Amino acid sequence: MKEEEFLKRMGQKIRDLRNDRAWTLYDLEALTDIDAGDLSKIESGHTNSRIYTIYKISRAFKISIDKLLDFDK
Repeated sequence: MKEEEFLKRMGQKIRDLRNDRAWTLYDLEALTDIDAGDLSKIESGHTNSRIYTIYKISRAFKISIDKLLDFDK
């Protein structure tokens, strides 16, 4: 999978998880201490995040990083 596709799929997964919980970007910001604008860029696939950022997002959703990166589910 190419980088662009990976980033878009990861961003969509994060957006889907957030929407499933009826969270706003500001709700996720409060849980992760990641700026809502940065979260928006991640969700839209416009930024390549550091692993620690991905870790904080996965912890907010109470899932493992491997589940966050499993795009088939």
